[in-house]
Amino acid sequence: MNSFMKKIIVCLILSSATNLLAANLYRYIDENGTVVLDRTIPPHFVSKGYAILNEQGTVLKIVPPALTEKEKIAARAEQQRVAIQEARDKELLKLYRSPEDVDRAMLAWTSRLDVEISLKRNQLAIKRAELSDIQSEAADLERVGKPVTPAILSRINDVQKEIETIESDIKAVQKRREEDIFMFELDKARVTEITR
Repeated sequence: MNSFMKKIIVCLILSSATNLLAANLYRYIDENGTVVLDRTIPPHFVSKGYAILNEQGTVLKIVPPALTEKEKIAARAEQQRVAIQEARDKELLKLYRSPEDVDRAMLAWTSRLDVEISLKRNQLAIKRAELSDIQSEAADLERVGKPVTPAILSRINDVQKEIETIESDIKAVQKRREEDIFMFELDKARVTEITR
């Protein structure tokens, strides 16, 4: 192929490409809110989004508006949320195959907490009985006109503190039980959703 033919082929290719580009129309909205259809788009409208159409009016491509800084931050936050949710979903599927598995795990866990509460209530009953015995001892001394010794008063004070601690521990375990049941219910709802 001689150089003249090569030049003709290159000119034809460039002409076709130019015709293709020239055939495209841009549809955008101007500052008055009017839809504009033109062969070019002013640079200051590019960031607001536009559509590229062919001569027949078929949309070839839609270029969305550029995101604002606030929208970019929101999009990144949403991507993070989705990534965290996906990681959590993987964890849940390792732990549970079905919602019934979540129920079984919840029952096992709450039963363990119920045993802990029961043991603490037994300790509480023992300490209350001990306090009652010490108070009876102090009352017996007072009835016969003898002073209650500092040792007895100290024992009463110590046992009362132990009772308060046990009562506080029971409340803490009960609160944890309620919170854990709530979390199990959330896990069950999510497992139901992702295993559907």
